[in-house]
Amino acid sequence: MKIHICLLLLVVFTLVLESDGWLWGRRRRRRSGTATSCSGRPALRSHTTWSGCSAPYTHGEKCTHACQPGYTRVSGSSTRTCSNGAWTGSSLVCRRDPRPGPTYTKCTSQTLSKIEPSLMFGADKSTGGLVVNGNTSCSGHPVSSNSAGSAPFFHGTTSLFGRSRRAVNSVCTLCPVHRVLLFRGEVFEWGVGPGSWSRKVAWEGRRCPTDCAATWRNSPAGHSTCSREQAEFFTREYRSRYGRYRLFSNNCHHFVNRLMRYLDSGCTNMPN
Repeated sequence: MKIHICLLLLVVFTLVLESDGWLWGRRRRRRSGTATSCSGRPALRSHTTWSGCSAPYTHGEKCTHACQPGYTRVSGSSTRTCSNGAWTGSSLVCRRDPRPGPTYTKCTSQTLSKIEPSLMFGADKSTGGLVVNGNTSCSGHPVSSNSAGSAPFFHGTTSLFGRSRRAVNSVCTLCPVHRVLLFRGEVFEWGVGPGSWSRKVAWEGRRCPTDCAATWRNSPAGHSTCSREQAEFFTREYRSRYGRYRLFSNNCHHFVNRLMRYLDSGCTNMPN
């Protein structure tokens, strides 16, 4: 009888141990399953890229983050690891690299004798070539302050063929004039420079507002709180963003239209 009781107790004790081990293993697996995976890829900030990881993001998965070309790391982690259901580190923050300034001399503080001749729309009778700022004695241009909180911008035109100047009526895209924009004391234009159409570039500040080849509209086309540096950034980025000069689809009029929309947005939205 005692033997039977002992055997019964042994069986019960064995079942209890197995049951407890099964429950413990289940709890551990459940805990392990929650802790070893992340719900998704780490969030990306602007101008960053990621590589090296893919779903499901299990424990130990590594995501490599990098700045896009033209941007430099300011803060944050380049590598983030999934650890117990959360990503280590912090989001990578990238800042745009400084853009190089123009390779030409700007109009600011120049005298007529120091202005460097360059291929442009407007005949230079003395040399037979083309020149910008041939005569800078015209002082009746509109004023757009560089220090005011909000400054107006004006569009104007120059002749394409050395003919009489033509007033601006609207920003059409097929008008037979070269269109420019004046903002915060600086003239912005596109489709200029020597060489073929495919080599045309954008200028900011090379043409003086007092250039007599330009005819300015008296009333402003709009006002903007943007800085002159923001407008210069748009000009220097223009070719890489919108492509080379095209006579009918990306000419000087398209440039002025886009720059005006950019200024009107407070320099927060790049127009299409």
